[in-house]
Amino acid sequence: MIPADAAADVRMAATAVGALVFAATLALALRLDPAAALPRRARALASATAPALQPAPPGRRIAATLDRALARLPLPRASARRALARELALSGFRAREAVSLYLAARLVAPPIFALIGLLLAPLLGAAPLLAALAAAGLGIAAPPLTLANLRQHRRQAMDRAFPDALDLLVICVESGLSIDAAIARVAGELGRAHPVLAEELRVAAVELRFLPDRADAFANLEARTGIEGVRALIAMLHQTERFGTPLAQALRTLAAEARTAALLHVEERAARLPAVLTVPMILFILPPLFIVLVGPVIAQLLAR
Repeated sequence: MIPADAAADVRMAATAVGALVFAATLALALRLDPAAALPRRARALASATAPALQPAPPGRRIAATLDRALARLPLPRASARRALARELALSGFRAREAVSLYLAARLVAPPIFALIGLLLAPLLGAAPLLAALAAAGLGIAAPPLTLANLRQHRRQAMDRAFPDALDLLVICVESGLSIDAAIARVAGELGRAHPVLAEELRVAAVELRFLPDRADAFANLEARTGIEGVRALIAMLHQTERFGTPLAQALRTLAAEARTAALLHVEERAARLPAVLTVPMILFILPPLFIVLVGPVIAQLLAR
């Protein structure tokens, strides 16, 4: 027979073990229960995906400071700023700070160029005031000329890339892709060879997915590129959607016309080549030729 004290100790130990087992079972059940784990999982995802508060990049802070400073000056109004933003977008500058940075460049360039002219005046042997005025005029004209040059180079790059883009578009449409998927695929394929047009087509593919009206996406593509080939493509797409003409056949016809136009442009440049080479030949080839042929005779005549 078990003594009373030993029986009490056994009962207390059994109670403690039972309580420990119950607590462990409850904790395991709460951990394995999806409903109980859901708030913990949500907190973990929130802490993992919450963006860390980082300071704005220096360029963004400088642009914000320029915006506040330029707002106090009598600069172009909102309509003029929108037109300037379109011109900058045609030149490849789509950032929100592009307009402010361009206006700041136009304000800062003349005094900087004038200072450079003053520093270079002694080396050039010119009057300091005249050199400063000439350099300031160059600083006034430099930003618009640079912007126009960049816009022209960008347009020429898109003109060169457009026939290749049309050929790829014909292949994608004839393989069964829709025009939206075909534009997205062509943008991905043109990324290395023609990055300028590929970027514009990539933006157009995104707008076709998210804008409520497809015509707005096509109009934005035409405004961003500004080339004749894209205008013809968009007009053809509107025509096929309106009248139900076969898209692949229309694209093939347009691609053939674009190839012919590109070939004619190359032939035209080749035909202008003799006239272009005339001036360099006169300046750099004929004088050395005359020196080689006539120089020894003149040297012999002078020696006598």
